[in-house]
Amino acid sequence: MTKVVLSIGYRELVLDLEDAVPIINALATAERFKTHYVPSTATSSSRTDFHIWSDASSDDSISIRVLSDHAYRAAKLRGNPEG
Repeated sequence: MTKVVLSIGYRELVLDLEDAVPIINALATAERFKTHYVPSTATSSSRTDFHIWSDASSDDSISIRVLSDHAYRAAKLRGNPEG
């Protein structure tokens, strides 16, 4: 079974290719969300604005790459480097 490394932000996850495809498809259609704090001024109090827009496809923090069976087995054998 083909393994892939799915990178989202600073996190890398290993999945079967068949499991990764629906996730990639869902992320491709996702909308962006951002919270924006607006500080108070002399005439208005502070507030938090929420913004949603369509732009998920331009996100460079998401990537996918194939992991060879040999690399998967070697990495699995080494386990967690921090514990």
